[in-house]
Amino acid sequence: MDGLKDLSQIEQLKILKSIRLGCSNEAEFELYVKNHLGEDGIEEVIRRIDGLLLEDEFLLLCKLMKACFAINGLEQGFVIDNGLKVPDYLAVFDLSNSMYKTEYNPTKISALVEVKTTQGDKIKLGKNFLDKYAKYADLHDLPLIIASRFQISEKQQWWILQTKNQFIKYNRIISIQQIVDNGIGHVLLNDYFIMPTTDIFIKTEFSNTPLTSHTHSKEYGYLKSVTITFDEKQVTLPCEYPLLNLFLDCFFHEHISVVQNNDGVTVRRVMPVQAQLLSDMVLRANFSMLDGNGDQYSSASRLLALLENNKATVIGREFFDEAMNFFNSEFLLFKSLELGDEVNNQKLIKQFHNKEI
Repeated sequence: MDGLKDLSQIEQLKILKSIRLGCSNEAEFELYVKNHLGEDGIEEVIRRIDGLLLEDEFLLLCKLMKACFAINGLEQGFVIDNGLKVPDYLAVFDLSNSMYKTEYNPTKISALVEVKTTQGDKIKLGKNFLDKYAKYADLHDLPLIIASRFQISEKQQWWILQTKNQFIKYNRIISIQQIVDNGIGHVLLNDYFIMPTTDIFIKTEFSNTPLTSHTHSKEYGYLKSVTITFDEKQVTLPCEYPLLNLFLDCFFHEHISVVQNNDGVTVRRVMPVQAQLLSDMVLRANFSMLDGNGDQYSSASRLLALLENNKATVIGREFFDEAMNFFNSEFLLFKSLELGDEVNNQKLIKQFHNKEI
């Protein structure tokens, strides 16, 4: 054999994905690809590996949202050419604690999931490939879900899950509105919006040494205290719960002032007219814990690898339930908003129950 070049494309990509995770930076990885596969097509190789990394992010999302009884990847290597394509995951979604309860309320739903990238507002999945995935799903008498991550802004990237029929009906076009009206993700992930009810001012103090917390900012130092002010009231977060600041960090805010002497102080204002999607908040909070930058969406594979080796911990959706309870214990500072409407949600679950999707 002539090295990597003699392997199938999918086998090459799996190997290169593992190597990419082990590289210290992108330049090191690109040099490896050039040395082993040549200059031609390096951008396409990296794009396709990005797709594999995206699959890991969906897996991490399901874990953090407590969305599945079980989810496992399906082998997509050597197959008999029978006109079928194998989706990425077989998942058994857990609806036992869903906030979207209907008369057709099963405790679990099994489905095949294909994770795809988007180009602008278009999902990169042609009709020919969709038909092959759909035939595989029909063979197993299971619904097919298309999961895609849609970039709302630099800091917001929402996962949108659609049934095959929804995907076809809207011509493979993704929009913000679809997560509310034309998607199934809110039901399968038990997802909802969180919205501030008033202006919240956050004063964050830091110190050069870990006085009350080991939470560290590269820019300001060790977190010392967090105080929030709203409607002429003031609450200081207990020092034993420094992670509550991660909850606040998930909302858009503007910096009002920064003082940097021996200790640092920042004052921010959280804007009330905004709604953040729980699933997006959960991912960003974990990436912040991992690398200090919640805007980065390339860390899911590394985080999963660290978890497998017991070298990392994660923040699940229950953290956000606890944070909401804390902040709303005396005043209603945040409220949750369900997605979709009751009639449409009942219709979606009924269609799943009867496999009419």
